[in-house]
Amino acid sequence: MFLVAPRRVDSAHEKKPSVSDSGVLFSTFEWSLVVRFKSLVPAGCEARPGTSLAYLSRAVGVLSSIHVFAGAFIDDPAVCGFEEAALAAYINGSVKILEVCNAASAEVERLRRTRLHLLLAIRVLSTGKPTRDKIRKARESIREWDERSPRACTSIDLLVREPEDADAPPWGRMTALKRTICAVEAASAFVGGALVAFVGGKPGGLTVGLKFAREFPWADSFNEACGSLSGETFRSPPREVEAATASARGLAEIIDNLPGNDGEKTEGWRTAMKDLENAAAELTVGLDRLGNAVNALFNVTLNTRNNALLIYRAGGANKRKSRRIYDINY
Repeated sequence: MFLVAPRRVDSAHEKKPSVSDSGVLFSTFEWSLVVRFKSLVPAGCEARPGTSLAYLSRAVGVLSSIHVFAGAFIDDPAVCGFEEAALAAYINGSVKILEVCNAASAEVERLRRTRLHLLLAIRVLSTGKPTRDKIRKARESIREWDERSPRACTSIDLLVREPEDADAPPWGRMTALKRTICAVEAASAFVGGALVAFVGGKPGGLTVGLKFAREFPWADSFNEACGSLSGETFRSPPREVEAATASARGLAEIIDNLPGNDGEKTEGWRTAMKDLENAAAELTVGLDRLGNAVNALFNVTLNTRNNALLIYRAGGANKRKSRRIYDINY
């Protein structure tokens, strides 16, 4: 489902949206979240244990789209109004997602670098007769991939927590802006938890255990997405990484069993090489897609946060009460 983001009114000659028009636009956004969250329910091959780079990319894309519309609503008070507390929650909470994006980008780059060992092994063995020198180089490259440093991340766990508004006041008493921020926090906790797992953290219980009150139009689909996951979902690396590892080990086993580590290419050799080529190609596509999705999420979140910070400061200039706002620079 695609929506048209509300435009800022820069001319006095343009008609400002009426209260009823704004209500319809916001209601459409909330109901669009039903479709967005349902898309996060694993289906088909994704329903198997574990996760995939493709699923993570789609989840990050969903979160980016929600931040885009949150930014549009924040930018146009005619749609959602101005609420200092809601803006402060977004400004401070979005820092967590920015940090998670940085960690996820670093993990994508780490996998891209170690993937080069697989590509080198494929290149060495794909041309000519498998001489002893070629086999030695390929075996060393596969070993480098197999013995790559494990995913390790502990401090990032502290950056993703259940949204503060999981037990918020009744939906009907919330402002439109507050309900928008609730949706952002819900999606951020879900997707952020999945990304933390990707970089080696331990947010599985968080992502699986999230639940929102059914008063929110999108709550059932969000709860369904969370309930469709299990503790096993994030226990292992993405399937594309595991497939590349299994293919590399299969080829290494054939190499190790060659008589004198030299010989002709057998049918098993060709099959193992083809499997590794396909796995490496799928891994490349998955890493590129996830890397682009994470970069897009970082940019839209940072832009929305910066704009929200400007609006917060402008709106609160004449207020005595102040809130602590964390300022960042990237």
